[in-house]
Amino acid sequence: MDLTASNRDAVLFGQRVRELRVARGITLTALAERLGTSKSFLSNIENGKQAPGLTTILRIARMLGCSVNDVMRAFDRKTLEEMFPEGE
Repeated sequence: MDLTASNRDAVLFGQRVRELRVARGITLTALAERLGTSKSFLSNIENGKQAPGLTTILRIARMLGCSVNDVMRAFDRKTLEEMFPEGE
């Protein structure tokens, strides 16, 4: 997938959610049920096709049993600097 500036954040976030979910042995279906959302919605998030709102991010962290910092770890300092160069 081509990571354009407009979708890179959603792709990175989705990859991190999938990484955490798989590491915990949780299926996509099981996490969607825990979140009270559809499997397709969660799949779209994991595939970077949809960027979740803050409430969904908080719920994902809670249902994965980790901190919001853990979920947002995809956005380390280097990545943020690349995404938002100084002056832009």
